Amino acid sequence: MSSYSVLFKMSDGNFLASSDTPVNFLPPGYYHYDKGVMGVSFIPQIIDSSKIILDDIQTGVYQKIINFWTARPKYLDLGITHKRGILLFGPPGTGKTTLLRYAIKDHIARGGVVLSLMSPSEFRDAVEAFKDINGPDCRLLVVIEDLEETYEESLSIALDGIGAVDNTLFIATTNFLKKVSKRLSNRPSRFDEKIEMGYPEEMSRSAYIHALSPSLSNNDVFFITKISEDMSQAHIKELIIQKTIYGMSDDDLENLSDKFREQCADWEDEEDDD
Repeated sequence: MSSYSVLFKMSDGNFLASSDTPVNFLPPGYYHYDKGVMGVSFIPQIIDSSKIILDDIQTGVYQKIINFWTARPKYLDLGITHKRGILLFGPPGTGKTTLLRYAIKDHIARGGVVLSLMSPSEFRDAVEAFKDINGPDCRLLVVIEDLEETYEESLSIALDGIGAVDNTLFIATTNFLKKVSKRLSNRPSRFDEKIEMGYPEEMSRSAYIHALSPSLSNNDVFFITKISEDMSQAHIKELIIQKTIYGMSDDDLENLSDKFREQCADWEDEEDDD
């Protein structure tokens, strides 16, 4: 026999008995959302637990995120809604998703909630439900991956501040800035800042390689740094894996780096064709 622990009053005046455990707030975490007949559901997501190393570009963007959260009193003094949108763009593998994962983990560790924008048309209800339950001062991070695939009109409404979006940061990513409507990318208050995530420079590559694999000798770090010019972070990581795990020789590693550089150049040609 079921044991019922909570009674919900529905919007139509009916009452629903449930055996679910009632909670007073949405715990810090990363959630997808879904709107059903009973209201908005928040579905916890598993976060990749693998090691995250930020390069110089990613660290600079992360500092902008921290600056936004600490600037809340200044927004309030000006009577401006504490909301901001950051659009990260650049070739695949340049660390946009890595930076997002780092920001998500850090935000949760600081007691915040993260929503992945799945359905822009249901987004307002999800945010209003969250703010009603957790209060308007609870920090909300909204992540939007592959922005060029998102519905423009409904997303524009969400970014324009319809509903309770105070104390909210939007971070979006795209590989193809040209495919993002200028109604989104060129409109402050939707995306206030556009940041290019490019291929890392020499010093950044060297620091990244050393941090990811501290056991590498200085000569190996220098060699991989040299052959990884004009290459994405994802390709550099694969060079490190081939060297440290599979013992690839320097000659083979250099040949592989040439192929990787061609792949990066091919992607740039593809973007130009668009």
